[in-house]
Amino acid sequence: MRNIYVNGCSFSEGHKELRDRDGKPWPAYFEEDNVVNESLNGGSSFRSLRMCMQRIFNEMPIDIMICQLSSMDRGEVFLRSKEFVRWHEPMYIAYMPTRFIHRDHQLEVLKREGFSKRGEDYRYFNQKGETIEDKYYHKLKLFNDTMLTNTKDKELHIIGLCNNLKLLCEAKGIKLLFTAMSEKCIPNVEHITPYFTKPMSHIVGKQGPLVESETDFHPNEAGHEKIYRYIISELEKL
Repeated sequence: MRNIYVNGCSFSEGHKELRDRDGKPWPAYFEEDNVVNESLNGGSSFRSLRMCMQRIFNEMPIDIMICQLSSMDRGEVFLRSKEFVRWHEPMYIAYMPTRFIHRDHQLEVLKREGFSKRGEDYRYFNQKGETIEDKYYHKLKLFNDTMLTNTKDKELHIIGLCNNLKLLCEAKGIKLLFTAMSEKCIPNVEHITPYFTKPMSHIVGKQGPLVESETDFHPNEAGHEKIYRYIISELEKL
């Protein structure tokens, strides 16, 4: 049994409609392996890359790591207990843009901070009527809005993180596979961009039997199985 770690966005977690009908995202097809999938709908490339590195630093048992990049306009917030006094572990939150994207266990932390009302657009409010973004967005260090000024800066930052992750995996004996939601998510600088598999949107297309609908390009069940089979073929090359 192999230990496989996956991090990405909705193309790896499975979008909401797929999960609501108990559809299997592609990482779930590794049925004979131990898979940890920490992908997040709306998650950023920065979040995926940093969490991949953090899991290695934390000595998580990993034989194969699959890191999926998403849109470059998405960013991340890295929260510690200084911001949330009853939270004692690092918490990665994505945003796209100016709206935070949370996992269920993170929402439990935010509820303890007084956010309990869910709006129609999935936002939480406190008793003052503030959203989480109202209270924290301008008080936190948003890595990619404050440190990076343009798309080219973000692209170079992502390449740097990719290459650092590659070196870290090589040092730890971990097999690493980079993939992406679309070709626009892949940084492209000659000679320093690591190898990426065919983008997932190219595997399933933007219409036809492998996507959710004509207006929703997320892979459906058949699309996720197709992605899985392609990922398997790429892993065999490592």
